Amino acid sequence: GRVLGKASIDQSVPEVFIGSALGAAVCFFVVAIPVEGAYILLYVLPVGSAWALRALGEPADRDAETATTDDPTEEATKLSGRIIAGTVVYGLATGAVEALATSAEGGAASSLSVTFVLFVLYCAAALQLYGGRPLSVGVRAVLPTGPDQEVGPLGGAYRLAILLMVGGFVAVPLLESVGVSGVAVVLAGYLGVFSVLVSLFLIMGRIGGGDAARSFARGFAALFAGEISGVLIGGIVGAIPGTFDVSAALVALAGVAVMYAYLFLFTDRDMAALSVVVAQTDRFEEACELIARTAKLSKREAEILPLALRGRTAERIAGEFFISKNTVDTHLRRIYAKCGVHTRQELIDLGERTEAEL
Repeated sequence: GRVLGKASIDQSVPEVFIGSALGAAVCFFVVAIPVEGAYILLYVLPVGSAWALRALGEPADRDAETATTDDPTEEATKLSGRIIAGTVVYGLATGAVEALATSAEGGAASSLSVTFVLFVLYCAAALQLYGGRPLSVGVRAVLPTGPDQEVGPLGGAYRLAILLMVGGFVAVPLLESVGVSGVAVVLAGYLGVFSVLVSLFLIMGRIGGGDAARSFARGFAALFAGEISGVLIGGIVGAIPGTFDVSAALVALAGVAVMYAYLFLFTDRDMAALSVVVAQTDRFEEACELIARTAKLSKREAEILPLALRGRTAERIAGEFFISKNTVDTHLRRIYAKCGVHTRQELIDLGERTEAEL
């Protein structure tokens, strides 16, 4: 989470879908290859991931891990709360479906193969929303690309995942009549939602101004808490004696939960609002970079500048960087001199003018 968080949102969000597709492809081959014990390969994947992350860049230093560049706005806090609420409900729905898949199908390899194939196709479709070169400079991962669009590529990927997931719910009886597991389609849609949620966890860290690793921890805790609850509910429903169709009850429960999350908890309107918040955050960061570059600020001065522009006191800045207040005051005086201002308010006015120009 921290390594991805160090990259721009426009780069890290497509990377989430690319990495997810690669992981699903590996899982597909492990399931499809009729070799006993092939699944052990999956336990080795985290080692490869750790090696790849180490190759991407050195771990963040202490200052970068503890210092933040922004205070979350009221809108950002509200959106983060809605994302977490939706995450819990999606996890709840998926846990109920997983309970059904375990009891009814025993984790059949054919069903898993369908899930992984559909998910790889979903990732390929989601990446098409970013154009032919999703990692190229200028591609906007979150913001709408045209004046008539309300939702950007990530919003489109969100809609596509919900469509796949709900389609699986609706078509469960029809698909199973032709030998295809409807649950496999539902879980493929969930993996699509999962990838969108991972992207949203990254964005939560960015707009909240905090450590992306903490944002990941919070998001995954909510997701797995929801899944555990769903599995427990599925087990309880399955244990109820009676003549009613347990699978139908679980599918109905999960389908209602997904639609509730999409229509009321984290909607397309919230995704559009998130785009605005991300745009404002990006402008602020661009303004800080421009001021630091124009005024030729040192590395430490450039780190303190965003906090100063947000009006944080010298005592609070000192606490975040683990340095003395006198050291912060010295850095602030140098920033004022290099920027051609005399007071904190004049520095803030400079920042606002720069943002307006951008």
